[in-house]
Amino acid sequence: MLLKVLARIDAEPGRWVDMLTTYAPGSQDFSPYARDLISGQIPLWLKGGNAMSTPQQSEVATTRMFSRVLGPYLAILAVVALVRASEMPTLLSEFKPNTVWPWVTGAFVLVTGLIVIARHPYWRGVPAAIVSAVGWLVALKGAFLLTIPGVYLSAADSLVDARGWLMAIYVAVAAVGLYLTYVGWAPERHRSTAASDGSSADLPRAA
Repeated sequence: MLLKVLARIDAEPGRWVDMLTTYAPGSQDFSPYARDLISGQIPLWLKGGNAMSTPQQSEVATTRMFSRVLGPYLAILAVVALVRASEMPTLLSEFKPNTVWPWVTGAFVLVTGLIVIARHPYWRGVPAAIVSAVGWLVALKGAFLLTIPGVYLSAADSLVDARGWLMAIYVAVAAVGLYLTYVGWAPERHRSTAASDGSSADLPRAA
């Protein structure tokens, strides 16, 4: 007899949940977490996982992957440019006369930016927005070097002459690079601990 009752409950869980919540004493206070358990739906907090869905986890993983590459690259590039700031006018003057260098450089820079744009179409959160913005800026730089190299190099020459603005840009790029480096290479346990702390706040409290 008991096996037949259990079989009927397993076959029609929703019906029995409605009966319990309708006729049980204090049914108006019936916990939604208990409804999930009776109907066979395990709440996310009971599974031990965080509240992040699979698409969001994929976005975060992609952002971390690009941050691991772009972060150190931007930081090292900016620090080297700061150290060798006095040599920048010479480097630019040697780059401008040769028409092949802007074409070759623009082609590689453009494809690099397009790869970032194609593989990271995310703007949710500060790290994701920075990675996507860097991809678009790199792609635009490559397009300018291919289409209007003279205008782009003239603007770069004017920026080199404005030493104060150039130093400020390098410092900002270095800061962004260090931030992305932290985002990409920070130990995962810090993020999982923060996520578990946030999810523990959603646990039901005993009456």
